[in-house]
Amino acid sequence: MGRLVGLFRRLGPHAKRYGWNREFQQGAWFSGKRSPEIIDLLEQYGENARIVELGCGDGSLARHIQHVAHISYIGLDISDLAIDTARKIGDSRYSFSAGAIEDWQPVEPFDLLIMEECLYYLSAKDQDSLLEQALDALAPQGCAIFTFSGHDKHQATIDRVRQSGRVLADRFRAGRTFLVVAPADSPDRTS
Repeated sequence: MGRLVGLFRRLGPHAKRYGWNREFQQGAWFSGKRSPEIIDLLEQYGENARIVELGCGDGSLARHIQHVAHISYIGLDISDLAIDTARKIGDSRYSFSAGAIEDWQPVEPFDLLIMEECLYYLSAKDQDSLLEQALDALAPQGCAIFTFSGHDKHQATIDRVRQSGRVLADRFRAGRTFLVVAPADSPDRTS
């Protein structure tokens, strides 16, 4: 899978979308049951939040948080096939769009950003740019949740996230790293 992603990264947005759509069709993406850790973090930081999830896939996380009292949810994924599946959720608080996460532009402040298992697909330059842009767009008291499997494999990206702002939570469970980060200059969060 890694070589395929690298090839499509070099070939441009249409080739990337084709590659991700193909992987989605083949069932290569995680879908379904979510880790208790991510649900716990969403319950802790997502209450009454305007949520943005980059790399939302087929909306499986959105389905799992319908019970959390949040204001809105925006999901973005490069696979238009996954987005078509996500749109079937039918919750009026939810909006889904197809697009590359490195091209995402926030249109208004939001309270919680979620990026599960996707930041490391970007170049270091694109990671830095996205982290800066996302943390700048957070509302006061806002934060971002990042997850990474293969701790050693993605150590440089994990370190980049840790250095991007103030770390509110740093957990390692079942082979995955869970980071919650707020802008460095944000007020202390009470939750």
